[in-house]
Amino acid sequence: MRIGVLMVVALFVFMALGYIGMVAHAKTIYVPNDYGSIQEAINAAEPGDTIVVRAGVYVESVVVNKSGLVIISEGGVVVRSSGADTVFNVMASNVSIVGFTIVGGWDGIWLHPQADRCVIVNNTVVGNYHGVVVQSSYNVIRGNTISNNVFMGIDIVGSRGNLVVGNRLVNNSDGISILSDSINNTILGNEFVNNTYGLFLGSYARGNAIVNNSFTNDGLAALGPGNYIRGNVVNGKPLIYLEGVANVVVHYGGQVIIINSRNVAVTGLNVSNVVVGVLAINVTGLRVMNNTIVNARYGMELINSSYVTVANNRIIAGSLRKGIVGVDGAGLSHCSIIGNDVRSYESGVYLDWVNKCVIGYNRLVSDGNGIEVYDSRDNVIIANEVLNSSLFYGIAIGESTLNTVVYNKVVGTEYVCGIELLDSYNNTLYLNSIIGTEQSVCVDWLYLSGEGLTNTWHSPNEIEYVYGGKVHTGFLGNYWGDHGVDKDGDGVADSPYVVDENNVDYYPLVAPAWYYGVMVEPGTYYTETAVLKANEMHVFITPPSVLKQFGVSSIKVTAVNDMQVNIILERVREDNVLGNADFVLSSVKITIINSSNIADISVVFAISKLINPASIVIVMRTSNGISYLTHTMIYQDSNYYYLETHLPSSGFVYVIIKPIPKFHMTFRHMRITVII
Repeated sequence: MRIGVLMVVALFVFMALGYIGMVAHAKTIYVPNDYGSIQEAINAAEPGDTIVVRAGVYVESVVVNKSGLVIISEGGVVVRSSGADTVFNVMASNVSIVGFTIVGGWDGIWLHPQADRCVIVNNTVVGNYHGVVVQSSYNVIRGNTISNNVFMGIDIVGSRGNLVVGNRLVNNSDGISILSDSINNTILGNEFVNNTYGLFLGSYARGNAIVNNSFTNDGLAALGPGNYIRGNVVNGKPLIYLEGVANVVVHYGGQVIIINSRNVAVTGLNVSNVVVGVLAINVTGLRVMNNTIVNARYGMELINSSYVTVANNRIIAGSLRKGIVGVDGAGLSHCSIIGNDVRSYESGVYLDWVNKCVIGYNRLVSDGNGIEVYDSRDNVIIANEVLNSSLFYGIAIGESTLNTVVYNKVVGTEYVCGIELLDSYNNTLYLNSIIGTEQSVCVDWLYLSGEGLTNTWHSPNEIEYVYGGKVHTGFLGNYWGDHGVDKDGDGVADSPYVVDENNVDYYPLVAPAWYYGVMVEPGTYYTETAVLKANEMHVFITPPSVLKQFGVSSIKVTAVNDMQVNIILERVREDNVLGNADFVLSSVKITIINSSNIADISVVFAISKLINPASIVIVMRTSNGISYLTHTMIYQDSNYYYLETHLPSSGFVYVIIKPIPKFHMTFRHMRITVII
């Protein structure tokens, strides 16, 4: 492929130099000596003539409709649009435009569909709406400075075989966009600086070579497969582009793009000032964990992917930018967005067309929306802390059904709503705490009438809880601020909280949910497996959540050497696991069978800092009885302790916390590492 790129470059250079040499014997026309304007000179020229434009400012919109013209600036020539027209309309083939400053047009240069094999060299194209629009093929665009154009610097639409080499693209919306079914174009050795998108490859662009380009404070967005992308650099680090790969780990890069792949892990990145930190399209078994992404337009963009874990990342998005985004097509399925710290101007987590996903235990600080979920079903939004300061919604759910929203904390001052439901029904919301918002909740019907469409605003079952020093059992709703009076002291307001006639919280709380000592019953844990390297498997397990509807209780892990380990994960609650008064408040039961050839198994737990790590006991129950296991604290962050223990190759593992803490949020995640 590299030889092919060099051949294309050589061919274009030969074409450009050869053609200029061919027309050297034609006549030369000077502007303004022979004709007062560029257009007059073109009108008088014959195909193959050279037009030399001498220094000055020319206000005109030029139509080039004769093939083979070479239009050259002698130096210091500015051509400015007369109004909002295109500066150079090129409607003939084999035209060369060399050395001009082109300003103020709707398009600086427009190569119309009939304008093949043109040469655009050493121009400055600045302050237009579009810099250079290419709708023809086999053109050379070389050595130009294209800057401060409102939309695209170079816009390649439905064309093929163009060579764009050695240009500098600065402060455009898109430096270069390759759209429609543009194929076999070569983008070589260009410099992209401070564009919103450095280079945008549309989903139907194929066979394009993107080679040895440098991106500073922007980057690449590639929405489809089938392109050759090599040797590019983003902010001094390699642009990692993976297509059609399996079982790959990425630890370093300025930007990561993954297409049509499986079992890929992205971990430990430190990325900043880029259009998108991690872009994944059609990836199965993706793990994006423990990365720092700062000032990205999109922290992560996840499209048409499944079995995805996004965990423990720190994302600080720039102005008008989103933190974690999953959009387009079939969207996401079976994903876990867990334990991330996201700060954004517009949206912390934005998901469209997703199902069977968990959005949990994240801390989201946003001036816009904390969490947005649209056209989605069967998802769980659990135990997120949403801190918004001024606009829109804490949690917004649109045109969605069968989602569970539980134990979230939304704090703000000037939102429209703490929770927004738009055309959404049959969702369950409970134990959420809405504090300090302009409105606690909004239910709006835009496309649906809303008649008879309801959501459940309390726990599905009665819950045992502690309030006012007493143990109570009953349904629990949500905390809506200072609503209602609690005369009987059970922590539930005596009057319902009415959202509208079809949406009523009959059991509103009189205090935030964390005052009730409730452990949200999660059912099973939900996880999937990525094989990361030859002799090591990592199973990343989400924290407790209400996931019974997923029915996941047994996960078969297949290593690269086909040795199989069955890990059965289930939530347990036993009052007397050690034969004494200890109480298993938060525990996980791990059963590992078919475990021959396993050299070592280790487990890392992330334990809330609300719990003293000295009070944690990790216990292994084997068929012969009970063995106490020691644990080591391997590291900590601002919210969690990370404890590691090594296990025998089979049995049950319990995590015991004593004494019983008042706060139930124990696990953020658990990782099992099996060394074969």
